[in-house]
Amino acid sequence: MLGIPEKNVQHSEGKQRIGSSEFLRCSKPVLGRKEGPSCQEESNFVSCRCYLRADMLTSREVTSTEIFDAVVSAGSNTFLEVIDCLEQGSITYAVIGGLAINTYVEPVYTADADFVIGAADLTRAQSLLQARGFQTEAFEFSVNFAKPGSGLSVKVTIDPAYQDMIERAQRRPIFGREVFVASLPDLIRGKIMAWSDESGRASKRAKDEADLLRIGETYPQTRSDLPEPLQSRL
Repeated sequence: MLGIPEKNVQHSEGKQRIGSSEFLRCSKPVLGRKEGPSCQEESNFVSCRCYLRADMLTSREVTSTEIFDAVVSAGSNTFLEVIDCLEQGSITYAVIGGLAINTYVEPVYTADADFVIGAADLTRAQSLLQARGFQTEAFEFSVNFAKPGSGLSVKVTIDPAYQDMIERAQRRPIFGREVFVASLPDLIRGKIMAWSDESGRASKRAKDEADLLRIGETYPQTRSDLPEPLQSRL
């Protein structure tokens, strides 16, 4: 959790509004990081490093979940509703992507929740989520779900290369809940596959590259597993 005593926070005149929340620019870096770009959403990647929501600037501690929800409207509740749906329906799954990587390294905030679901369970999972009000959109390599009123985009990969990650998934906490998260070696493998896909959007590949670099920074023993161009940057 982040303790943000108001007396220790200094503000400039800059303000940023995201949805219904107003953010004030803070002269102290958030999470000890260097000051970055202003809070904004760019290709579903949210950078929230130098603005704090005005109604959070009190002497109480602010949780990482509150910060996430300030940037991704109803994000944590939507994520946990998906988990409830999958687990109550005995659906096999693993969380992959940025939220999964956040359980291993210092988190950054993303408006995507990426999953792999057992191939035999996918149709049933889709029906269960639709019954809870999720809207569905199918693509070549994923089925995406969105809940009206939520800023979180739920993406389920249907690429067979990710299926075996489910059997090696382990319980790790996301938004205060123990959920099945892909193992770190599997997350590295998945990010390398995504980063290596030159047909992907440049912004998406940049996110994948950043995820691989922050893993390499936190776990030096994994650097030899990274592509050589990334190894040379660590």
